[in-house]
Amino acid sequence: RDQPRSRGLGDVYKRQAHSREAEIAADAFAHRQLTRAGLPPSAMGDMFARMQAQGLGEDMGVFRHISSHPELRDRIEAAMQADTGAANGAPVISSAGWAALQAICT
Repeated sequence: RDQPRSRGLGDVYKRQAHSREAEIAADAFAHRQLTRAGLPPSAMGDMFARMQAQGLGEDMGVFRHISSHPELRDRIEAAMQADTGAANGAPVISSAGWAALQAICT
């Protein structure tokens, strides 16, 4: 017998909510790893803000409930809140390493 469509939508909602929770946990893990490396978690928020400025991840309204990822504004806020100011400011990569990375990407 066919399932009502509303049940199918409920299943989608549950799967996507779980996926969003996994993404939030992954972001929190990244915040901790950045801090351990002496880097500010707010850098992740800056990256999400640049994505948002390019029109990615705009407010999804009601569709946020079936999205597999949290909204960018929520991810930006979480990254900024995770920043304790403990970053040491040391460069992550040398100038030569940065030039080599850029060469690979072009």
